Amino acid sequence: MKTQNPFDLSDVFKKFDPAAIGEQYKGIFGKFNLPNLDMTALIEAQNKNVQALTAANRAMLEGTKALMQRQGEMVKQVLEEASEAVKSVGSVSTPQDAAEKEIKLIEDSVSKALTNFSEISEMARNTQEETTKLVTTRFNESLAELRANIAKLKPEGKKDA
Repeated sequence: MKTQNPFDLSDVFKKFDPAAIGEQYKGIFGKFNLPNLDMTALIEAQNKNVQALTAANRAMLEGTKALMQRQGEMVKQVLEEASEAVKSVGSVSTPQDAAEKEIKLIEDSVSKALTNFSEISEMARNTQEETTKLVTTRFNESLAELRANIAKLKPEGKKDA
């Protein structure tokens, strides 16, 4: 059974057809009779949008992979430390020493867990920031391109001065 990766948009991008998008734009903007509309620029902008989404998707996948890999390393380390802890508690001579050693182990374990949690949170935050920056940057560029394209339009019947 194939597991679906919620971050994998490759199937969506396989269906991306710049020519079909161009035809859709022609159909939409053709209704408005805008003869000066630069269809090539609009199609290029859409290509840039897809590239930005692909980069954001790749960054998210790489971040998720690194996060999962680090969590696996942390689990392995915790298991190794737990095994050593059990051995060390068994080697004490008095119940008081055993209790003190167990308290120290609990204290160290909680401290390590909090450190690990902070590290994982930081990794997730960095990935989120990177993908958000990629998408936001492209969105802002896209708006600027759209404004520039609209500024080039001349209402029908008007001539250059």
